[in-house]
Amino acid sequence: MSILKGVLEGASRILPALRVLSSLLSACGDSVLLYPFCREAGLPGLPLSLLKHSQEHSAIQQQCWYGTFLRDLISVIQAYFACTFNLERNHTGDSLQVFQEASNLFLDLLGKLLAQPDDSEQILRRDSLMVAYSHILASVSPVFIFIPPPSFDQAYPQQTLVKSQPCGICHVSKGKSLSSGSQGLPSGRVIKLSRMPV
Repeated sequence: MSILKGVLEGASRILPALRVLSSLLSACGDSVLLYPFCREAGLPGLPLSLLKHSQEHSAIQQQCWYGTFLRDLISVIQAYFACTFNLERNHTGDSLQVFQEASNLFLDLLGKLLAQPDDSEQILRRDSLMVAYSHILASVSPVFIFIPPPSFDQAYPQQTLVKSQPCGICHVSKGKSLSSGSQGLPSGRVIKLSRMPV
């Protein structure tokens, strides 16, 4: 709660914890052990909630430690999406739902985060955001498709944005791909399809 009020004491306590979490997620290659640890530690919900709140509370954004806090927070989120259990997603019955909800929340915030003014930390944050985004794409199975939101046209450099069906590319060889905004689907969402397009 103190971090949401822009209190330095809250930031001083959470920053070391974020760095430990990021290192642990990056170093541990055993997905069987890592997935239950993440669930017990409140990942990915806790860092994503902090990220969302940080974008809604101007008091945090005015603090001198905001850039470092945001960088470390995004590093944890990037490390989470890079975990191999997101490719496997067979550890518990709720893993698909957890991945979908986390991806949707992250994608909701992505355009706004990328559009923030450049500073000494923003380049590192932008790199981490792009890496996290690429891990989401790599983790999406053929029963999902990602519809990019319109804000991506402004947020991403043209050469780095694969538009329309980055996650739906698994479907292309089967004869039908879905483009941005097609079939009335909302943009900026990882959507579970009840049936595969054929």
